This record gives sequence, structure tokens and C-alpha cells, in this order.
Amino acid sequence: MALQLLSRGCEVAISGRQLPNHDELAAQFPGQLLLLHENLSDAAQAASAQKTLLERWGTLDLLIINAGTCDYLNAAQVKTSLFQSMIESNIQASANSLNLAFALLQKGQAPCVLGVVSSYTAAQVYEPSQPATPENSLLQLFSEARGTLFAHGIDLILAAPQTQKRPVTPVLAMPQAWSAEDAAQSLLERLPQRPHNLVLETLAPNALWPLPRKA
Repeated sequence: MALQLLSRGCEVAISGRQLPNHDELAAQFPGQLLLLHENLSDAAQAASAQKTLLERWGTLDLLIINAGTCDYLNAAQVKTSLFQSMIESNIQASANSLNLAFALLQKGQAPCVLGVVSSYTAAQVYEPSQPATPENSLLQLFSEARGTLFAHGIDLILAAPQTQKRPVTPVLAMPQAWSAEDAAQSLLERLPQRPHNLVLETLAPNALWPLPRKA
């Protein structure tokens, strides 16, 4: 999505602790690209990223929260903590991004938030039978944020897989073999329509969120 927005002439800030192709992108799009290396799941580092955005632009028109990837864990962590850690880090990073981008979005032109969630990060932390809250469910975090954002003129679009517990359409969508490029183009094309929810079912999540391999 970042590459396609840059190709359209947009100024884009990319957040990521590992940005292996940032030198090539900076050379290809001089003056358009701002790199944020902070860990957004950490409140202090997220605040540092906000300061950088304030100094560079002072405003945001679009915030894209790609909450589909996971963190690699160190060998000391037990297997049972893998998914819990992955979901918790995505919830925290998403909450920090929403909170810190709020003032910037209020100053933007037709501001919008696009949240993209995978089948992994859509799962609920702890026991699924417990009530969903913004602290244990990424879907609930976006759902509750929508009302607050809308009250201040900011739209929120959620692209996520559909589940029987949280149906979006009357008929369950069939998974497709999405590539990252095709999914990005499809999502960006729908932004002007400002739908509340988009169903994104993929046969291979790693095709949309490729993760580097550990040596």
C-alpha cells in the first residue's frame, strides 16, 4: 500500500523496526518518504514517532494500521505464549497509533483510518468466552474507536476476515489467493467509498504479510 501511494505522488510515512528496502524507496521517491523506526507497541517510542510527524507535516489525511503481522519471539518463550504475545503487541501498537494520530487526523483533509487485520490478530486474547474488550480484542478496539473518530469527522474502515461470531455479510466470503499487490490495490480503490467493513479472506496470509526468516 505504501508503494502504491508513493507512486501516486502522496507523501508517506512508513513505520517498521526492520525496513530492508528503505534506501531504495528513498532514492526512488525523494522528498516523499518518511521513515519511522520506532516500536509502536511501546508508548514512549510511539510518542517519539508522533513528534516526528508533527514536525514534518503537522497533519495526516490517512492512517493505515496493518495489524496482520506478528513478532518473532526469543527462544526462552514457551510455545503457548506465541499467539498471545502476537495479538497483545498488535493491540497495543494499534491503540497507540490511534491515540497519537488522533490530533493529526483532525487537521487532515477528509481524514480516514484503515485497519487491516489477519485471521491471527483477529483472535481474542485469553479465554474466547470472556466478553470482548479493547484490551483483549483488536476487532473490539477498532469497533469502539469508530464512534469516537466519527464524532470528530474521521472515518474508520476495517478490513478483516469474516467469522461466524462476527458476520459482516449474509454469506461467508470464500478465501482467495490474494497477492500483497492485488490486495493493496483493492483496498485503496475502495477508500473513497468509505465502507465501514471490508471482508478480506486469503488462502495464504503469508502472501500478504511476508515475514523475514530467522537464520
